[in-house]
Parts: sequence; structure tokens; C-alpha cells
Amino acid sequence: MTGFAIKGWCPSALRPMPSGDGLVVRLRPRGGRLSSAQAAGVAELAARHGNGRLDLTGRANLQIRGVSEASHAPLIEGLDRLGLVDADLQSDNQRNTLVAPFWIPGDDTPSLAAELEQALVAHTLGLPEKFGLAVDCGAERVLAQAPADIRIERGADGALIVREDGAPLGRAVTRAQAIDADTNITPEQKKQLAAKASVLALAQSRRVDVTLSTTGQTSTRQFPFNAEDALNLINPKGTGTAKAKPGAKAPATKKKAPTKKQ
Repeated sequence: MTGFAIKGWCPSALRPMPSGDGLVVRLRPRGGRLSSAQAAGVAELAARHGNGRLDLTGRANLQIRGVSEASHAPLIEGLDRLGLVDADLQSDNQRNTLVAPFWIPGDDTPSLAAELEQALVAHTLGLPEKFGLAVDCGAERVLAQAPADIRIERGADGALIVREDGAPLGRAVTRAQAIDADTNITPEQKKQLAAKASVLALAQSRRVDVTLSTTGQTSTRQFPFNAEDALNLINPKGTGTAKAKPGAKAPATKKKAPTKKQ
């Protein structure tokens, strides 16, 4: 019986993962899209430096397979000329976004995706490598079944919301708040939160709804942690001063057509 290895990380362009047919090089196209020139370039590079096989992952990433140790460096050089390689490994790992493919002009999807990717690269958040974000801002959600930890969507009233995956409600945000929602905290507090981002992510994933059997009181699960929650978590002495934002909303759902009576 052959052994196996548990992989706790994801491959990237700069850090490929060994597999049975060579190295796997994963690309994260910006905005979830490739130009025709980029697509043709990737195909040519895959044939020249790999075994010619390309995979499409569940998060809309591309994987070039069959790359060797010797061919990895020239492959990266070619991908860099196509604008498909990040400046460093950390930026590549953090820019883990999934973007709705069928956006239309005016629905904010491409601009929000670009701003989100820029913010992820600009800030060291320490998020787990598999932590993913989805931008799905059309009139109806199309990424509801796709894997993501945090989602930017539209509520039933058409306004933007930010929602934790699996949570029934999201928090209403303005267009300006969708990427940088904590505008009511100081720059120093933002630095504190960024330094503990991985702790906050783990804490959020463990929040549960609780009903007390004695009183029937029920806790409320809403995403995201408001700023005061997060600051109090990392500093329980009570230095959190940000005000919680109101407005939990349900995501938009597809309306069913009325049935006709016979």
C-alpha cells in the first residue's frame, strides 16, 4: 500500500505543488478573466514548459500541469510577460477571489473585484491560504454554490451586503464601504485588527446561534464582526470604541414564476 501526504496549502505560480505528473502551477487571473492574448499565451506556455494539460479549478483558477524543476523558471518569465504573476508569494496567496462571470456594466462587480484584489495585496492580513472571497453583485446570485468564506452580494432590495458563507443574513454596506467597511475606527485600530486577522477569521467561523433553555433568549449571528466585537476580542480590557453598524439583510434570491391554475 502506497503512502499519502496531506496537503495543507494551495499551489501558486511562485510556489508550485509536486504531483504525479510533475509540478502544478496555479494561476489566479485578475478579475477572474483572461484576455484573448493571455489565454493564447497560457496555452502556448503550457505546451512548451508543461505537458500541455490545463485544469480549471472550483475557484476559477487555472493550473498548468507537468512542469519540471528546470522549466518552472522560464514558465514564470513567460507568465510575467502576460501580466499573470504577482510580485511576491504573499500577494499571490492573499488574492484568492472568485468573481461572477456574467456581470453587466453598472452592477459594480468588476470594479469591486479590482478594488478587493488591490486591498488584499496592499495589506498583510495573515489570512489562511484557502480563505476565499466572492464578488457576486448582479441582480441574482450565481455563485451561491461556489466555495467562498465571505461574499459581497446584493440583498432583496438590491443594495449591497457583505455576508459570511452559510449565514442567512448579511450586513448592509454602501458602495464606499463594501471593501473598507470600518470607516468609523481609527487607522491605529485598523492596524491592530489587520495584525490579528487570522485570529478574527477563526473566531468568526466558530460563532454559533445559541438558545437558552431557561429564557428562550437567542443569540444573533451576523457577519461581519462589527469593529467593536473585533477590538474587544483582541483586547478584552475594553479599548474597542467603534460603533456597530445596523442593517442585517438577507441575500437576494431568484423569484419563482407564479403557477397557473388549471
